[in-house]
Amino acid sequence: MKWILVVVVFGLGPVQTNLVYDDLESCLRAEEVVRGQWLKHMNAVAAPGTLAELNERDPNGANFLAKQITPGTCIPHAATKKNSN
Repeated sequence: MKWILVVVVFGLGPVQTNLVYDDLESCLRAEEVVRGQWLKHMNAVAAPGTLAELNERDPNGANFLAKQITPGTCIPHAATKKNSN
């Protein structure tokens, strides 16, 4: 079964990425990479400190930034789902 990565951008709704993986493990690794890149960029926005340091200065601001990190999930790819019936 093939898997597709779906992300939720700014908490507004799911966005299909069209990134298709042969197995769930590969898809989940890709999601970890995406989450890591978002965290890297959010830390840059919070410069000169990290989100943890920002949280000490302004808990509401840090919580807002943390919520902007795009979560992802892997779902079965529709084409493989249809073919398996």
